[in-house]
Amino acid sequence: MGMQGNTAATGRTSSVIALTIARFDPASIPTTPLFGFERSRSWSVCLVHEGVTYPYLDALAIKQWLSQQPVVETRMAQSMQMRESIKLHQLVALVAIADTGSVRSAAAILGVTAQAVAKNLRQLQESLRMPLVLHTPAGIVLTDGGRMLLQHARLIVGQTSRALDDIDTLRGQPRGRLSFGLPPWMVMAFLPDTMKRFEQTLPGVALETFDGYLVLGLPRLRDGSIDFLIGRPTPEDLGAEFNFRPLLVAGNGVVARQGHPAAGKHSLADLLDYGWLLSRDPGREAHLPANIFTRHGLPSPRALHYVHSLAAVIYLLQHSDRLSIFPWPLIELCSRRQNLCVIPVQEEIEEQTIGIVTLAGRPQSVASTCFIGYLIDTIRDVSNSDRPETRRMMRSVELLI
Repeated sequence: MGMQGNTAATGRTSSVIALTIARFDPASIPTTPLFGFERSRSWSVCLVHEGVTYPYLDALAIKQWLSQQPVVETRMAQSMQMRESIKLHQLVALVAIADTGSVRSAAAILGVTAQAVAKNLRQLQESLRMPLVLHTPAGIVLTDGGRMLLQHARLIVGQTSRALDDIDTLRGQPRGRLSFGLPPWMVMAFLPDTMKRFEQTLPGVALETFDGYLVLGLPRLRDGSIDFLIGRPTPEDLGAEFNFRPLLVAGNGVVARQGHPAAGKHSLADLLDYGWLLSRDPGREAHLPANIFTRHGLPSPRALHYVHSLAAVIYLLQHSDRLSIFPWPLIELCSRRQNLCVIPVQEEIEEQTIGIVTLAGRPQSVASTCFIGYLIDTIRDVSNSDRPETRRMMRSVELLI
């Protein structure tokens, strides 16, 4: 690749230098050493200088030759210097500053001094020769370069932490944290037994769970904040960025409060004048629950609201005439105790394929693999339960494992 050198401080202009890695026939390479360096036997780094191609033994030879030339610096040299100078603790500081909005707060959560955090940030900016943050009256905000680097920094810091946690686990000292997203009904149905099994195997690992809404979970999965997500993605959601392992298929139903004016209705056409509470996932515009109306030749409801909290949805249903769509297992788990009822519409509502979403190309930690295994065991056990309430919950669920 071609490299244009910078102008020297003395006013000399550097030559155009191209560095290429190529495979040569050993017989075609001159046997006479060039600039005192032996030729390569098979693989050669080739230097093109002023139209003349010189094969070299290795990159060190080129680096030494460049140091003797009137070239102050090439872009390759700058890049190599940046890579060598960026340290993990500098990236940790950047992530902490982005999360807290100030150097002082970042220092507090890292357990170091504010001066140490500021020094790490300054060294990182100097290495990259680019400002990463701006100081404003409201706090620190990231520049475009800072936001771009932050995406990679989160992954690097997170994956390094997971690697160290795995080493501790192999030593018999499990520790660290496992973060994941689960749909609310799966939290109720499967999490207690899964946690019990997990704690017996890895007692030192803390669990952190979030609601498994894709609009909240995919960005966290992308930046390394969570290890995996149990959700209902579409191919548009996944692309080549995520892996998906199906677990089960669940049906859906329309829910409302007990005593709702539409409780005796049997058609979606009778529900158009009510407000609806739905969850909105990225890339799911063609799969939104609201589209059950258009698929059946009906106009959209009068009002649509998007809520990504089960507690908020239940409260709003209880205190209004709004409607929502719940997976059938969730309906069986909470409708009676939360004073909700099902409106048995005749139209078919799209089923959900729920599974494990992980970031492609990122190895799963020991803790993640262990937890997912116990979750699958728990799902199988619950599906085979003889308890009447459990059988009702699972009657609309088809296992894919």
